[in-house]
Amino acid sequence: MYWRPRPLRRFGGWLSCHPLSPSISTPRIGPTDWYSVSKITAEEAALEYGRRTGLDVVTLNPAVVFGPLLQPSVNASSQFLIYFLKGGPDRMRDKLWHIVDVRDTADALLVLYEAPEAAGRHICAPHVITARDLRDLLKSMYPDYPLVSKESIYDVDHPAPMTTDKLKKLGWTCRSLEETIADSVEYCQQAGFLDDVEGGAPCRFPPFYNKI
Repeated sequence: MYWRPRPLRRFGGWLSCHPLSPSISTPRIGPTDWYSVSKITAEEAALEYGRRTGLDVVTLNPAVVFGPLLQPSVNASSQFLIYFLKGGPDRMRDKLWHIVDVRDTADALLVLYEAPEAAGRHICAPHVITARDLRDLLKSMYPDYPLVSKESIYDVDHPAPMTTDKLKKLGWTCRSLEETIADSVEYCQQAGFLDDVEGGAPCRFPPFYNKI
């Protein structure tokens, strides 16, 4: 999430140095899911503060972010993909997953920085796919990987997908889901993240993703 002060065309991180307005309610999320609470509440506070003060606040909300990593360790979204490829003991919901490439996320930030008409909230989630369909896509692309079992994916209701139209109207474009997955898997292979370690612990699905 970023703010863009007027008249300067500059992004900066939101600083939670102002108390929450009484009009902002904390979302009802499980008591252990403070990660989601903090992100939702911080964005609401930033947008509300912009409305009160005239600060030109522009936010970007990326979904599950795939793509090549800069750091040498695995983050949660990469572990999400690795688990689909390697499988493991955990179950997951067959929910709609919204996916975006990290490079396209960076491009979206530049678009918001440069477009004077950009205002308010922007969803950055161009690719929508269920867990079962993602498994089938990975099976077609990487038939030699064991993959998560079909039985470990259980049914849930599918809410309406989020839309990225507001961002696209500003000229933003993105890679195909297949290209994003291919580049993500290639990086994980080169980094050794998909290697099996003899005697190592089983691959696990990031528990955070079963809470959202």
